[in-house]
Amino acid sequence: MPIFKIFGMGRQGCGRISHCYCALFVARRWPWSAFHAACDTGSDVRGSRARRCGEFVARMIDNQVMSLRPETREILRRVKELTGTPVEVVRDAAQTQLARIARARGAAPAHILSVNPGLGAPDYLIVYQCGFILRLYETPPDERRDFAGTAQGHADVGRLVKCAGQTAQLPDAVRAQFAQQILDGLLTQLRSYPIGMRIDGWIHREFPNLDALQRESVVRQQKDNLAVLQPELKAMAPKPVFDANVSMNAAYAIFCDRQFGKAGYAVPYRSAGYEKRGRALLGLMESIPDEPRSDRTLVDAWADELGLSGWYEWIALQP
Repeated sequence: MPIFKIFGMGRQGCGRISHCYCALFVARRWPWSAFHAACDTGSDVRGSRARRCGEFVARMIDNQVMSLRPETREILRRVKELTGTPVEVVRDAAQTQLARIARARGAAPAHILSVNPGLGAPDYLIVYQCGFILRLYETPPDERRDFAGTAQGHADVGRLVKCAGQTAQLPDAVRAQFAQQILDGLLTQLRSYPIGMRIDGWIHREFPNLDALQRESVVRQQKDNLAVLQPELKAMAPKPVFDANVSMNAAYAIFCDRQFGKAGYAVPYRSAGYEKRGRALLGLMESIPDEPRSDRTLVDAWADELGLSGWYEWIALQP
């Protein structure tokens, strides 16, 4: 598995995606004949034809939402009520993540939540992704922040990549791209793992009917995470980046063992020497109140433990 993919994944965390209706049709594998039948009203592309296209898309989304479980529909309703903006659920066969959500910004009419259609019932993934939006908007407005990388982080990772074994031999342009990829992936992981564990705990407590789907997703994610332990990846990655990545994976594995009753997910990390660091990260999580306004404190605490402080900053949330 390419190292770009490994370090770009993290969990099925909240990510940003562009959205267009044509991509929606392709990703969901709807027949183009149905699309043309819905939209074909003649040559007035910007008039009634466009309106009918929009109506057809709305019907597809409505039908998809109506097929979801009651708990999922309730969470979608709760997000709309809290944020004033609905969630559009989109099936995207091209994405590598299990699911991701893009918060509505500016005049955008909806939060866009995309799920991989090959993963079965999407209810757990939808509720999980909505958890990030709910926790953000349950934070007092003047404390809401966006998360962004810094010039220091870019420079530090660039230097690490330049000095790290096999990557030192890469052409400058490729090495710069590699550095940006692993920085973005690591920061996504830092932002999504600790908050995501809060969300997983909430789902486990509050939505027992989603337990089977949650366990299926955990098994899949744990399997994916183990790929990072391959010796060739360890040899290629800068050590501080590799250690931070695997330590967060270890914390997640220990968390899942506790939540689901000793499934043995932590064993590979114990063998690799990362269990202690993973337990330290969980200890920090347990020492910080489980409330949305403390999420930034939690991320900062993990960053301090992992040596990632200064690689990111909290910036004012753009409406």
